[in-house]
Amino acid sequence: MSDKFHNNYRIPSTRFKNWDYSWNGKYFITLCTAGMENLFGEIKGQKMILSHVGVLVSAFWHEIQNQHQNIVLDTFVVMPNHLHGIVNLKNIFDHKSTKSGRRSDLKIEKLADDDAMKSILQEVDDNYLEYAKDKLISEPKRTPKPGNSNVAILPLTALKIEHTLQGFDPAIIFPSTLTIQEWFREHSHQNAKEQNSISSIIESYKLVVLKHAQRLGYNMDWKEHFYGHLIHNDEELRRIRHYISNNTQNWERDKFYG
Repeated sequence: MSDKFHNNYRIPSTRFKNWDYSWNGKYFITLCTAGMENLFGEIKGQKMILSHVGVLVSAFWHEIQNQHQNIVLDTFVVMPNHLHGIVNLKNIFDHKSTKSGRRSDLKIEKLADDDAMKSILQEVDDNYLEYAKDKLISEPKRTPKPGNSNVAILPLTALKIEHTLQGFDPAIIFPSTLTIQEWFREHSHQNAKEQNSISSIIESYKLVVLKHAQRLGYNMDWKEHFYGHLIHNDEELRRIRHYISNNTQNWERDKFYG
């Protein structure tokens, strides 16, 4: 495969140094367990079979947009020791809040080689290139219309996740005396100053899952920080959606496999 092909279809390993994570945008989020322990389930036949903790992780993630009116959730997957999701933040302000109201005010910072986000984006690219190379090389060259990509748009479909709950009563996780909505509101951490930021929303989610798992006697903990990437355009969005949707099929080649 030519270098030109790689350069044309690779997500730049950069971030906006002074980007405010309360600004509008689509964010690629990755959360990991402490010590990368496989607490959320296991992959069988390229399908994710959730553990009881994995069920909590999945259920509370989908509750995020019910608790935050400025959030719309996109593609999402739970893996044995991590999760990936796309979060669309819709606040009433964005990068136009910069001094001149122009995106050019934002400073570009190259990701360091040891930055985990860089290797995650590399994996996204490698996965998509493997999928796309035969199609792109075999198709006759054509001039794309302005604003359009010459890479096929993948339909956004709901991920099919099988829950293993043999001999387990779901009411133990979500007792009728306290609904998932009530639990989320009671235990989420809300910083009044930053409650609409991606950081505050994700940290609230982590806290809710952790407290509920501990209440049920499950020994789990999160890696201290989460990985977040601002999705710059529709091309990046397409590749990241493809990566998430096919993550369980590529588990043994995953950066976090173990």
